Order: sequence, then structure tokens, then C-alpha cells
Amino acid sequence: MSDKETLLKEARDGYLELQQSIAGLDEARAGEPWLGTWGVREILIHASGWLLEMTPALERIGRGEAPYPEGVSYDDFDAWNAKFVEARRGVKLYDVVRSSRHPTGTSWRRPGRSPTSSSRRRRRGAA
Repeated sequence: MSDKETLLKEARDGYLELQQSIAGLDEARAGEPWLGTWGVREILIHASGWLLEMTPALERIGRGEAPYPEGVSYDDFDAWNAKFVEARRGVKLYDVVRSSRHPTGTSWRRPGRSPTSSSRRRRRGAA
């Protein structure tokens, strides 16, 4: 297994472990603050917010470009964290988890597969 495949497997395994750890959590428990003012819902929103934000940044780096779009800075990460959580305030836990699966809104896919081809197969019912 290549280093890339190993990292992708670890990411999928970690995501599955996260899913399993919150599987029985209801809305009330998900909203209970236990990390400052944040509960599980806010922590998941925070994590998915950075995943969504960093995906294009990493793609830009991969193309040899600056990670930040012109005029954007990630230096004030507390402001970004607040922005992510505020934008999704009131969203049900199920919807937070469903939308945090992958930046494209799809589940993790095998290396070499494009989001578009994976989405088409899923709509047709193929594996």
C-alpha cells in the first residue's frame, strides 16, 4: 500500500470511528456545552468547517499557488471558528454529520476516483 493509500485508509478509519462514537447521540446531548460554550454539534461544525475551507487551500498548494485566496487570511482562527459555528447555528446534528462527510458532500471514496464518478454510481445504485 502506498503512503497516500495508507493515509486515506487512516482518514476513512478515523471518520468511521468518529461516526460510531456519536451514533446514539440525540439532539439534546449534542447541544450540551462541555468544551467552553461548545457541545458535540459545535465541535463537529468546527471540524467540518476547516475541512471544507482547507480542501481548496491544499489544492492551491498542490498547484504551486499561495494557499490563501487574495485578501484572505486564516491567521485569526478564532474568528473563523466562530464564523463556521454561527453559519450553522440551529442545524440538526444529523445534518451536521451528513454534510461533514467530505467537502464534496459525498462519503469517503477510494483513491483515484473523482467525486463526480462516485456520485453518479451512487445515484444509479452501483457500488
